[in-house]
Amino acid sequence: MLSRSSLRFALLVTAACTFVATAAGTLQTPEQFVGHRIGADGKLVRWDKAVEYYKLAAANSDRVRVRELGKTSQNNPFVVLEISSPDTLKNLDRYKQLEKKLYFQGGSPSDAERDAIFREGKIVLAITCSIHATEIGATQMAIELVHRLATEDSPAVKKILDNVIFLLVPSLNPDGQILVTDWFNKNVGTPYANSPIPYLYHPYVGHDNNRDMYMFTQKESQYTARLLWHDWFPSVWLDEHQMGSNGARIFVMPATDPINPNVHPLIYRWNGILGQSQAAALEAAGKEGIIYNSTYTNFWEGAMAWSGWWHNQIGLLTEVASARIAAPMEQQRATPGRPTPAAGGGRGEGPSTGPGGRGNQFSDAPLAAPSDINSRTEYPRPWLGGRWTLRDIVDYELIATMALLDTAADRREAILRQIYEVNRQTIEDGRKGPVSAILVPTEGQHDVREAAQTPHCRRGSVPRRRRVRRGRQEVRSRDVRHSDDAGVRALCEGHARGSNLPGGPPRTERTAGTAL
Repeated sequence: MLSRSSLRFALLVTAACTFVATAAGTLQTPEQFVGHRIGADGKLVRWDKAVEYYKLAAANSDRVRVRELGKTSQNNPFVVLEISSPDTLKNLDRYKQLEKKLYFQGGSPSDAERDAIFREGKIVLAITCSIHATEIGATQMAIELVHRLATEDSPAVKKILDNVIFLLVPSLNPDGQILVTDWFNKNVGTPYANSPIPYLYHPYVGHDNNRDMYMFTQKESQYTARLLWHDWFPSVWLDEHQMGSNGARIFVMPATDPINPNVHPLIYRWNGILGQSQAAALEAAGKEGIIYNSTYTNFWEGAMAWSGWWHNQIGLLTEVASARIAAPMEQQRATPGRPTPAAGGGRGEGPSTGPGGRGNQFSDAPLAAPSDINSRTEYPRPWLGGRWTLRDIVDYELIATMALLDTAADRREAILRQIYEVNRQTIEDGRKGPVSAILVPTEGQHDVREAAQTPHCRRGSVPRRRRVRRGRQEVRSRDVRHSDDAGVRALCEGHARGSNLPGGPPRTERTAGTAL
């Protein structure tokens, strides 16, 4: 029998353990905080309310930190959440240094530093959401995701927190998120409930805000570059989008051919591994309409996260079928074995939908039945039609996001070792290859700084002293002497794959300027 003092001690220990187990649970659920389930029909969480919740999460959980990177074009907060285990967050500077060494910043790591990266390093994984503001589901989903990672004590979440440093940018376009939310709320319950927003959802560049990762003309692009290529160097970067509504429910990596030979093959291999882990999790959850190897190519360089390829980052894309912003959408059901009218494919593009596959997104009429209903390797369980809601988008994106975090945690050391090898090979190729540097002559230029593109190189690469060297020295290229103000961009550095070397495909579409 326990003595009275022993019993009192046992009760105190039990109470302390109970407090530890439930301390993280003091954070309100998103539903309690906003008054409705995330993704409920006709309901959107405005950006300022979302930021308020993230600050609450950081105040109530030692797994979450919130940083404001600056103000947007219209003076709204642009934030990133850093999510990991409490011990990791306490030593964040140490892990930043390991990650920078992984990317050979400040010189090649020593053998001891390399081994420390493999042994102690974390997978730094970035997810950016809803750069196109009408593609609003990811920004909504992020609220529920943060609550789960901040409060859940499951083995799966613990594994993620112990092995991953998660950088979450809940909106790459806060200004647009506010515009879209306010327009939708203004028209709910009126004849104009499904009307498209009549102005640009980015004040200067509209839908092309994800074509700015080489010129960095916008504040939001500059903040993103600073986070990903100066402050942190994430090995994995997922950008979450939405697409048209007629066909597949979600696109995951890998994308279609052709590839760009300047990208290291391991980047494409990991695209497939990580993308298919997302697809498998969705299939296991019984979700329909999961497609890969469709619509989006490995050749085009315009996607946000795909710009990470030139920095040896595993850049990934998901595209989820759109609803009518937060209003549900009905689609006629297809019957397998019976022909259906052409209504567009995975992206929903076709005569009835208009450019971008979103023409019927703002109509009350049911969409025509999907025409692509043939099961095949990249699309084993086609979407046959039915009701589609914002909550469906949230569910698909939450499953895909957690699956990516889970796989990255499982494959921590393998990813670190292989990204190290990609960076080592990139630098070695620059030293031994036929082209060792890119020379930017500045003689006769009206603005020497613009001619050398040094501000853009600094934002899109790493600190000034490493990337573009301009000095009082003569540079010789193919027996031609150049003046001492020439800009020299060395290719024996980690970002070198971003240069358009001989043998790479020509630049195309709206990103011709990436050759800069």
